[in-house]
Amino acid sequence: MKSIAALQAVVTATPFDGEPSDAELDAIETEMPAILADVVLLDAQIMTIDRTPTELDE
Repeated sequence: MKSIAALQAVVTATPFDGEPSDAELDAIETEMPAILADVVLLDAQIMTIDRTPTELDE
């Protein structure tokens, strides 16, 4: 049976600890207003899809 384990050296020089860096957290904080606006837009679109059309929709 053939082994499917990786035979190459580790790709990254530093180990990944599973936590975002300070720079990544700052980028997320900067983008948060746009992310929240997208969430609100998606919620509105989902509500529109899940209801029966009214006269106003026509």
